[in-house]
Amino acid sequence: MKKVFRMLGILAMAAVMILNVTALAEGDKPYAGTTIEYAVNYQQDNQASVMEEIIADFEAETGIHVELVLSGADHEAVMKTRMASRDLPDLWNTHGWSVMRYSEYLMPLNDQAWFADVDESVKGAVADADGNVYVLPIGEGTNGIIYNKDVLAANGIDATTLDCLDTFNAACDTLVAAGITPMVISNAAPNNNAHFLDSFLPAFLTCADLDPNYGEALKEGTFDWKNARPAFECMANWWNKGYWNVDALSANRDVCFQMVANGEAAFMFFTNDGINAIRNLNPEVNLGVMPMPAVKAGGLTTWGISEGNNSCIGVWKDTENKEACLLFLDYLARPEVATRIIVEIEGGIPALKTLNIEDSYSISIIREGQAAFEGRVDYVTYFDQAYLPSGMWGILKEAASAFFEGQGGTDANIDSAIEILQSNYNDMF
Repeated sequence: MKKVFRMLGILAMAAVMILNVTALAEGDKPYAGTTIEYAVNYQQDNQASVMEEIIADFEAETGIHVELVLSGADHEAVMKTRMASRDLPDLWNTHGWSVMRYSEYLMPLNDQAWFADVDESVKGAVADADGNVYVLPIGEGTNGIIYNKDVLAANGIDATTLDCLDTFNAACDTLVAAGITPMVISNAAPNNNAHFLDSFLPAFLTCADLDPNYGEALKEGTFDWKNARPAFECMANWWNKGYWNVDALSANRDVCFQMVANGEAAFMFFTNDGINAIRNLNPEVNLGVMPMPAVKAGGLTTWGISEGNNSCIGVWKDTENKEACLLFLDYLARPEVATRIIVEIEGGIPALKTLNIEDSYSISIIREGQAAFEGRVDYVTYFDQAYLPSGMWGILKEAASAFFEGQGGTDANIDSAIEILQSNYNDMF
């Protein structure tokens, strides 16, 4: 009988030990079983696949399930609808709008451990007037001109000399004569032509050395869009001289990427994530990036800078899963994870001082372009984010499409584009 009691005692002790070990394991994963929703604006399949791998590792470590919602090109419209209904995801990519559009829906994150690592260069884009930051900013975005270095070199063109419209136009004339499409644009894609106008218009309207400068009028809601006519007349000149792909109105964006990747075209106005998209089509392509040329010789070029469109993540202030969301941000801020996001998803410049990514192709060519144009660049917040009312991003697309419709580039096309911008600008203010 004593042996039986002794055996029962041993079994009881073993059971307690198992329970303690189980409790310890559960203590290591206090939010296991929690599901959080993360909405992203990725527009390339490889971006989503990388994030899915990152999420799988996070789920294995924490037991927290992350539901990745792919809003794609409709991300802005989806988020507007969800803001109106107050039914927001637990976390989302803010695509450049963390302060101006989303701050009232997001929780300030200045008290997070990673906040001390946020680089000063990005704080102007992500901090409000009181210094509150509402996102984990992993990367900074750039919006300029991506170009095929080998195409330019083969035609005797030095990109670093293309700092005004005169030299840029001369380079395009050389390319046309050689049978190469100087520039490609996709009006079939949801955002390519909007990216173009976002990079193009500051050179004519808001660049620091312009006189008159229309920045304040744009922000006050008093801007007369007839003053943008010189910009559209420049576009008409480019169109009529054959600088753009002839199927600009219907071209698929991926086809445009392919033309740059294959050397059939030289330039494409796009954000930094286009670098990875082009190299995915041709890993051997030799790319460069540059700012929008100045309107006049001797003027400043313009280069758009923003919080990274695909790498700045905020947390809904009314989420029921705050701690799980903050754990996810902590995980994404780890240098080894954040590096993957910069290199494989964003393709921009690191916004965290803990990241040292010297072997990133996209970062190296962005920095190379910045160095080449040093002293000749006005770095500006993305035009629509700095100067236009909420909702105008889609209107930029409509205006560009109106410019290319029918024959394209006519006075009637210009009038139509300007009217679209003016009427929507007035309504949205």
